[in-house]
Amino acid sequence: EIRAVKSPFEIELLRSAARLTDEVFAAVPSLVEIGMTEVELAGRLESLFRKKGHPGLVRMRGFNQELVYGHLLSGANMAVPSCANSPTGGAGTGPDFPQGASLKAIVRNEPFQVDYVGSFHGYLIDQTRLFVPGRLSPVLEKAFQTALAIQKRLVEMARPGIAAGELYNEAARMAEAAGLYGHFMGDPHSCGCLGHGIGLELNELPVIAPGVKMPLVPGMTIALEPKFIFGGLGLAGIENSFVVTAQGMQRLGSLPDDIVYI
Repeated sequence: EIRAVKSPFEIELLRSAARLTDEVFAAVPSLVEIGMTEVELAGRLESLFRKKGHPGLVRMRGFNQELVYGHLLSGANMAVPSCANSPTGGAGTGPDFPQGASLKAIVRNEPFQVDYVGSFHGYLIDQTRLFVPGRLSPVLEKAFQTALAIQKRLVEMARPGIAAGELYNEAARMAEAAGLYGHFMGDPHSCGCLGHGIGLELNELPVIAPGVKMPLVPGMTIALEPKFIFGGLGLAGIENSFVVTAQGMQRLGSLPDDIVYI
């Protein structure tokens, strides 16, 4: 609980991690080639992260939780769950590490997500953007717009004193109103939360999940990731990292939320 609230110095390190991550994400359209595998694109992005100072390590608090940079997934691979406490998993390169980028090719008219963890001097931020080489399914387009609406509403609600669980409840209510609750946050056995604290570890307090009574406090840093998973099709959603201030939530990064069409 002590680590849940960051000092001004720590928040500046997190802002630096967000700037680094924004720069890498902005380079995705220039690095992707149709027909290349997810792993090939992941290698290009991870090389760029390393050149910008990323140590290549993502520390996690959860028992037996492992992650390498994040999840770069395309098409139906975006809907493959894993043992990770995450709405996404992916097939990975084999059963020895069944999550993340696979040998599947990136093809036209199949979206891909970049859900990566930026790091600066050990401090971690979590960010997701959706990229589309061609056209996006209307089902995924509707889900994406719903995810944006959920993010906007939660940022409005997230004032000091509100219980973390109330944010989840509102997001679930909006997902149900949109007729998408059955796809909200993917397999319930993989992920029971909508967001999580970030800092020296990727999954710190507070947890944005049902029943969590921990109140938001200025200085908390949180990743919010409203996402919708569709088996055999893919996913649509957004993820940004925020700091709680006396006035409400403030984005740590500045990358636009829009779908990036390539």
